[in-house]
Amino acid sequence: MKEKYRLRLIPMDTKNPETLRIYSEVEKSCERLNAYAMDFFETVKILKENLASGRSSEGEIDFVLGKIDELNAAMNEISHSMPELVELVKFN
Repeated sequence: MKEKYRLRLIPMDTKNPETLRIYSEVEKSCERLNAYAMDFFETVKILKENLASGRSSEGEIDFVLGKIDELNAAMNEISHSMPELVELVKFN
């Protein structure tokens, strides 16, 4: 199975309303990307369960695994372009 990664927002101590607004938007975006990633992993799990009964194929699984790779690469790029706001962490 592919490594599971998620974006984690780095805590920030500020009182500036505009900074807090931007921080909140970044947090929402991270949550959406993390949920999107988990959906891919759940899809792979279901496809693997269906593989034995012939309701899915290796090609479908490989396609979703490729999408996971693309998403992991995008999340990695985000963490490198905004290291003061987010970090990429591996989890189980």
